[in-house]
Amino acid sequence: MRRWRGRLSARMSGMSPAPSRMSGSMAPWRRRLPSSSISVPSRRRRRVSASSERHRALQNVEVESARMRGPLVLDAVPSVPGIGQRLRRHPWRILLISGITFAIAAAVVLNLRPVYRSEATLLLEERQARVLSSEQVLPQMASDAEAVLTEVRVLLSRTLAQETVDALDLVHQPEFNPALEEPTFVSKAKKLVRSMIGSTDPDDKATGPEAVRARAVDILLKSLRVQPIDRSRAVSVAITGREPALTAAIVNTHTRRYLEGQVERKVTATRRAQGFLETQVAELRQRVQAAEAKVEIFRNTNGLLRVGSGGSLAAQQLAEVSDQLMVARSKLADARSRVEQAEDPRRNMALPEVVNNLLVT
Repeated sequence: MRRWRGRLSARMSGMSPAPSRMSGSMAPWRRRLPSSSISVPSRRRRRVSASSERHRALQNVEVESARMRGPLVLDAVPSVPGIGQRLRRHPWRILLISGITFAIAAAVVLNLRPVYRSEATLLLEERQARVLSSEQVLPQMASDAEAVLTEVRVLLSRTLAQETVDALDLVHQPEFNPALEEPTFVSKAKKLVRSMIGSTDPDDKATGPEAVRARAVDILLKSLRVQPIDRSRAVSVAITGREPALTAAIVNTHTRRYLEGQVERKVTATRRAQGFLETQVAELRQRVQAAEAKVEIFRNTNGLLRVGSGGSLAAQQLAEVSDQLMVARSKLADARSRVEQAEDPRRNMALPEVVNNLLVT
């Protein structure tokens, strides 16, 4: 307590207006709290008065320190009127920034080119070329998902893209040959930045015919999108480009080349199967001829009856018995008709035996 009081008295002595204010501020408090109005012991009354004086002294010290520091800033967020004043102070700077931003946005928008999208849908059939019950020209696919993914890989293959590029001569199209494009603001800016940082444009390296063709194939594969349609065996083939007619022609040519490739593969598989079957038939024919020659030798050696081309020996005997039965039945019918005519006296004279007999007149 003594140390604290010493520090407090030192602070109050260093500030000239503090004692007067403290005395002036504490006088009413002493008037409000006379000694006769407090019914507490003298020691307790002195403690209360001492604590109140310390509290008042601390408040006065804080007020004086705040006055010496300056005004207290309660909110650092500028108000709306403050923002308006700042804008009015720097109008040309704001107009300059707005103009530069608008010019950059206008340049970017004017250099943008329209992009068109062409799409085709292909229905994939299950490739099962069964030639024999136990032989297949193409192996059966494990599942529909694997089959669809396989065809997607074929559509995205570089070989098929090269065929499309060659069919439409895309190396002479500016969209697929950057060397033929007219320089734009964006391309000039990119070229300037590359020259400043010492980088080279990858398009400048494509100078030979094969390099230009490979570059066109790369651009085509980047713009080509092949996606399987959910829960179906259909595939969507789409491409984006700047010219609608060329974009549609690329999609149609790409899908047509794919279908032609499928037909060529099927024809090749059929020809292979045909060659395989012809080889098997020739081998079987030679085996049959050799077996027939052995049978003929065995028949001649043992004196066996030659069986015709109608079938086996039992079948041939059954056919002969059937012919004899038919002849016997026809004779039986003829005999019955004669017996009936002989029993009728009126028809006896019409019998051929009676008419042709010379003794009957």
